[in-house]
Amino acid sequence: MKLLSKTIVVLLLITSCGKQQDEKGVSKFNEDLADELHKMAVIDQVAAYIPQGIYKEWPTEKWEKFKDSVFKAHEKKSG
Repeated sequence: MKLLSKTIVVLLLITSCGKQQDEKGVSKFNEDLADELHKMAVIDQVAAYIPQGIYKEWPTEKWEKFKDSVFKAHEKKSG
């Protein structure tokens, strides 16, 4: 459930914070922010699922540390 709520927050940030207004009041899309949020969402999905690919070969302890660091880092960035 936490993952779902974090993913929703990221998607909301992409859609709502991705635009900025210039001095004329015209909205401009913040592509750097949208790219960063997209990357965060992709990494969150990797960490939330069972280990696959290169992660499948990692020991359980290393995988758990990776997941914890991803979620902690993204939690700091998002709020």
